[in-house]
Amino acid sequence: MRRAPLWNVCLMLVLLLLPAGVATASVAPDQQDFAELDAFVEQTMRASGLPGVALAIVRGDQVLHTRGFGVADAQGRAVTPQTLFLIGSNSKSFTALAIMQLVERGQIDLDARVQKYLPWFKLADPEASGRITVQQLLNHTSGIPGSALYSSWATPELTLQQYGLRMAEVSPDRAVGSSFEYSNANYNLAGLIVEAVSNQSYAEYIEQHIFQPLGMHHSAATRDTQLDLDLADGHQWWFGVGPFPRREMYSQANLPSAFLASTAEDMSHYLVAQLNGGRYGSAHVLSEGGIKRMHTIGPNTENIAAPEQHGGAGLGWVMTQRNGVPLVTHSGETFSFKSLQVLDEQNGLGFVLLTNASNQLPSMDQPYRALYDGILTRLEGWDSSATGLDLHAMYAMLDVVLLVLTTGILLVFVRLPVWAHNFERRNYAPGRRLRLSLTLVRIAIEIVAPLAMLVLVPRVLAQDSGWPVVLQVTPDLGSWMIVASGLLLVVGIALAVLLVRVLSRPQHSAVMAQIDLGDWASA
Repeated sequence: MRRAPLWNVCLMLVLLLLPAGVATASVAPDQQDFAELDAFVEQTMRASGLPGVALAIVRGDQVLHTRGFGVADAQGRAVTPQTLFLIGSNSKSFTALAIMQLVERGQIDLDARVQKYLPWFKLADPEASGRITVQQLLNHTSGIPGSALYSSWATPELTLQQYGLRMAEVSPDRAVGSSFEYSNANYNLAGLIVEAVSNQSYAEYIEQHIFQPLGMHHSAATRDTQLDLDLADGHQWWFGVGPFPRREMYSQANLPSAFLASTAEDMSHYLVAQLNGGRYGSAHVLSEGGIKRMHTIGPNTENIAAPEQHGGAGLGWVMTQRNGVPLVTHSGETFSFKSLQVLDEQNGLGFVLLTNASNQLPSMDQPYRALYDGILTRLEGWDSSATGLDLHAMYAMLDVVLLVLTTGILLVFVRLPVWAHNFERRNYAPGRRLRLSLTLVRIAIEIVAPLAMLVLVPRVLAQDSGWPVVLQVTPDLGSWMIVASGLLLVVGIALAVLLVRVLSRPQHSAVMAQIDLGDWASA
């Protein structure tokens, strides 16, 4: 996912916009001693609680270093360079590569309309549907919003074909081709184009035309293969405790955008091909010109980053600069995995980072920022930059706020019988109208506020996709919100019932007959 969905681009941009240190040296030597870098990774893992990390570093056409750290699952299986991780949105570069292979075979034209290859494709806006090109899908300039079909992440039975047909429900949120907006839907549609043109399933195509030629023998494009190859367990934090292992829900509809799986060793082969004009060993998966086009900023994508970052989107990749060095990069995130690819083409250097834990707090990226910054600056010989508030500090602040709110809600709930007893004894004669008005306001708040939370939270946290997705994205905070809203709603309904019962008694009926809303408003 996603992350994942919009979370993925948030992670990617946070990583790209890290404060730059002062360049002090060029790229590290080929025979660099990686002991210090490995020690840094282990120390960062201990500080953040990351359960498992896999790393691969390449230079030119050589794999310099691969290493696994920590554990892959609850049984304590050690992470190795051959341990399988979900790579999230790093799947997109594979989908873009597949499209480019078909372009070079003359089967796809990047400037052709999507409907040339998917005649049934349509959005809620028919005119926009007919204008979107293949390249606009890959550059994220199609106008399709990032929230499109986000609910599919919690609908494992939805197929890729069904996903494509459901795009008819989606309205574009900007003019076609006008600007960048990250959307998984773009790449799921691109996956459908791969299927339509190649007459293969997306998974079969990726395995045959990319995994096999690059010797990516431990990578997987289907759920069954992922499980057969012992996919690592994902992990999530609960209120800062953990992280705890979880078996992530698989979304076949989002396979081209987020659900491929690979290993550090296999991804090192992929990075070598990206740095060497599509070649790994004797295998060629794309021409040098094709790779260069994938790594070139596309039209109207510069809004992806601040102007000083010189950023923009290519085909499955993002381009930016740090310390004056151009970087080609992409991050990936599901609900319990994260990954990162970085290419410094100027110095022929690249690395991939795979982790099996994710967290959706505003500080969600801190462990990964720390790893990214520490690895990149060590490889480049730069001064390291600060990475901000750490995950545990952010969770500590959140937990204090939630504890205060929870205590208040529980006190109201526990004291409900006492409040009810006192309430029944109150006198609502005309001279006490203000008390009645305040009681009505309180009841309204305690009914409307939790209902608003139950309606609005999925819109904010899960792109209006419902609570099942919220509980996938952030199970701890989502669970707390449901319980807290339920308790407040029970209190509000109980108070409303009690008020009606009290005011229906004979001693209050005559008073109520003399009181109208104008009296309450002026009380």
